[in-house]
Amino acid sequence: MKLELNTNGSWRIVLRGLDEAAVRRACEAVAVLGDLDASKRPAKWRIVSEATDRVISRCEGPGGWRHEFLGSR
Repeated sequence: MKLELNTNGSWRIVLRGLDEAAVRRACEAVAVLGDLDASKRPAKWRIVSEATDRVISRCEGPGGWRHEFLGSR
């Protein structure tokens, strides 16, 4: 899986080759970063499957993480 960050309206990869444990740690770190940066503008992050290129989870600022789907759907 890969972690992407939305900057200036476009997505860029910040981490690649993540396993489930790394995704969990990344989500926790991203939640903290989102809280720290929320005063400027909400952070937008997402976890994407490298195999299917589908969004697994996403975070949009103060709303927090939203689970999209899992598996090969």
